[in-house]
Amino acid sequence: MNSSQYLRKRSDNMIHTAMIFMAMAGLLLLVGWLLFGSQTIWWLTALVIIGFALRPRMDNFRLLKQTGARPLSPYQVPHIYQILAGLAQRAGLPSVPNLYVIANPSQNAFTMGRAHQSVIVLTDGLLRQLNPREMAGVLAHEISHITNQDTKVLMLADAAARLTRGLAAVGQILLLVNIPLLLIGEASISMIAILLLLTAPLISSLLYLALSRTREYRADMDAARLTGDPMGLALALQKIERRQVSLFQRLFSRYMKPAEHAMVRSHPHSYDRIRRLTALSNSGQMPDVDSGQLPLAPQHWHLSLL
Repeated sequence: MNSSQYLRKRSDNMIHTAMIFMAMAGLLLLVGWLLFGSQTIWWLTALVIIGFALRPRMDNFRLLKQTGARPLSPYQVPHIYQILAGLAQRAGLPSVPNLYVIANPSQNAFTMGRAHQSVIVLTDGLLRQLNPREMAGVLAHEISHITNQDTKVLMLADAAARLTRGLAAVGQILLLVNIPLLLIGEASISMIAILLLLTAPLISSLLYLALSRTREYRADMDAARLTGDPMGLALALQKIERRQVSLFQRLFSRYMKPAEHAMVRSHPHSYDRIRRLTALSNSGQMPDVDSGQLPLAPQHWHLSLL
């Protein structure tokens, strides 16, 4: 994928994000207008902004404490920090993210914070299973979340979704209270309004999940650009998916429910992400971001997590 193709895909992703945001905002304002009139535009906007402004720092510290995450020092995993520093420099971050580890056999990673003070949390199951090439892909994906400010984007969307669900709940309560008046004809409400109050929470949640999947695809694409190696992340996703399936679904597949529908997933399915990354790898040269090579040797490292 050349630079023009990359910019076009990035632009498409931004348009998709903007459309979802507009739909979420429109749904919120519509429910508010239905309940309280046109003046709701201002105080709903204020509530979303206040909730967005007050929430980030509290959530970051609380989540680190709740998960039992521990700092991971460069002494323990020097090669991971070497890769991380190179990726952070390529991405233009003002500082290298701090690494934390969670004692958990599952393979997972997530990020918190902002560009000047960010945290990447890894499970020790992930650390023990991935080789340097695959780890570089995962770290690049998390760094892309930081540079794209996905934490801010999703928190703002979450504030709008929560407020929409809250207003819809108020509307549903008012609807139940007024059922006797509706039955005797002393009050009236359109079926469209009733349908909106009943379906707004679901629609808002689905829009939020769609936004999350959109940001994941963008982080995958940007990670491939950072490393110049889409297959590194694809191989990591393949290994994670295969291990998760082998531990659970292969043993108990006959007793498990069918796989959840794509609409109710917060992340795209791994197979779809792998397919897109493989297509990137097969499409040609990735856009240049740095002439240097990431330090990916040795192929395996010794972890000292105690």
